[in-house]
Amino acid sequence: MGHTALFLRASLMGLLLCSLAYAAAGEAPGKNFVISNFEDATELRKLESSGADVKLSIEPRTVTEQNKMLKYVAQGGDYPGFAFYPPKAIPKDWSPFEALSFVVWSPADTEIGIRIDDDKSVNYNSRYNGGFNIQKGRSLLQVPVKDIAKSINPKLIKMLMFFTMKPPKGLTLYFDDMMLGPLQTAKVDFIPYEQRYDLISSLEVVSPHFTLARPLAGGPVRTFMLTSVAFGREVVEMMQRLDLKVSQLSWDREWGCNTWGFGDFYGLRGHGTDFVLMQKYLDSSMQGPEQFDALVLYTPLGWNRFTASAREMILKRVKERGEGLVLFFPFPGEKGSLPAWPDDLNRKESRDCAPRGRLRSFLHL
Repeated sequence: MGHTALFLRASLMGLLLCSLAYAAAGEAPGKNFVISNFEDATELRKLESSGADVKLSIEPRTVTEQNKMLKYVAQGGDYPGFAFYPPKAIPKDWSPFEALSFVVWSPADTEIGIRIDDDKSVNYNSRYNGGFNIQKGRSLLQVPVKDIAKSINPKLIKMLMFFTMKPPKGLTLYFDDMMLGPLQTAKVDFIPYEQRYDLISSLEVVSPHFTLARPLAGGPVRTFMLTSVAFGREVVEMMQRLDLKVSQLSWDREWGCNTWGFGDFYGLRGHGTDFVLMQKYLDSSMQGPEQFDALVLYTPLGWNRFTASAREMILKRVKERGEGLVLFFPFPGEKGSLPAWPDDLNRKESRDCAPRGRLRSFLHL
């Protein structure tokens, strides 16, 4: 076993016995520009379709709903879609905004593409190319403007396009609440772990080890663990040594591991700029009914890549529910990204490490 793995295991065990408190993070202020809420048929005048390969209308998703949405029905073609242009539908300058956000309802797992051009865009390499793999049901999708700015000038936007890639004829999606503004807080229903595109750690395959704290007199430590894909086995190694009941989310810093690291879900877990599925799973667990003694998290792409709603619930679980927190190799995010670490994550406080009932507070390093 390598020195790195031994260090990680020893450090994590130490973290499970000593701690610091964790507190609330504020949201960055931001302006709002509503592109469309699709409540009226006149909203169709704001967009242009790709032609006969897509049918667009404004209507409720079900007969019992009052809220109207943009109904998208693919009729054929390779890239059926629709686009918005300034100044009629979108602003020219997106730099004052934090993110493009919108809601999509899908009857099945599918993929949505996003293209954004600026005044200098002439081909694939000179525009923003993004998209999302989404699961059945409702998804809140968001594209940070700072990500768009890596490819084009956000002050010179000339087109925003949504499309699907060679969809089956009749594919029907519903779009709603398109806007520019701050990153949105998402309400996500609990998704059972066995229904996720992820693996559930078990003790079926045992490696040589010394049992240190298994069993525990008070029963297993109920633990949520956010781990990498490549080193997810470390969870099992911990479970062999310490009495843990683990709920696990795999999210790797290397996007290829997320996308192609699971044979059962090959190619279904996003790509280089798409980690909405992992964000959704984290929201589901943090907003869900489970109660944990400890949250053991590493930040694969930065704390700021967790959704605002996930960050809020992590803090709430620690402050109001008394759940412990481990931030393992914490990383706030890209330089200049907002919000930065909450103030309490930067404050060094000494804590009594003597056990008091269940584990309640944890160290972040």
